[in-house]
Amino acid sequence: MDGLTKNLTLTEHRTLGSGPALVLVHGTGPGSVMWDGIAERFADRNTVILPDLGGSDVAEDDGGPLTLEAPGRQLAAVIEDCGQAPVDLVGFSLGAVVVLSLAATRPELVRRLIPVSGLAHTQDEYLRNTLKVWRDLSEDSEIFPRFSMLMAFSRRYLNEIVRDAVEELARGFRAHPNRIRGVARYAVDPDNARRLWTLPEDLLASAR
Repeated sequence: MDGLTKNLTLTEHRTLGSGPALVLVHGTGPGSVMWDGIAERFADRNTVILPDLGGSDVAEDDGGPLTLEAPGRQLAAVIEDCGQAPVDLVGFSLGAVVVLSLAATRPELVRRLIPVSGLAHTQDEYLRNTLKVWRDLSEDSEIFPRFSMLMAFSRRYLNEIVRDAVEELARGFRAHPNRIRGVARYAVDPDNARRLWTLPEDLLASAR
């Protein structure tokens, strides 16, 4: 586990395997451990880099408000520290927004970009209100993890697993202070968010 400080956040990252660099960026929640069931499958042909960015449960920072720009700068610092740019980037949920932001601001660090289940756009009222309810439930230790679980998994999946497994999932979505700040980070100014997600034309062309 390697660590470096960027934007008053101690950003830890793990590496597995060897080969072209593949960076897996977590969403809101516990951090890079969300990739533990997948990362080793790529390690036989890639150097897999697993950062724990600000807002993850394990990140250490000054406790101030989180922005969308900060984890992009932290991610850039991790990639530069590993010395393997440009890299392939995969981001899930909030991680999708982070990798899009990095590709827009530091395209020289990105070879290929795969955002998964990120925000579709900044004018989605259903999503905006869902995220507000999610954030406002943070003080309820029983309801917050269950609502989080419902946002993360489909009805079909929850009905396919046994009830004990559902309860275990719910316990995993506890309202960690960093997690709450990570949820609040979604409430950004729409114009600023659009600026962050405007990708360079040459990067878009290479992805087609």
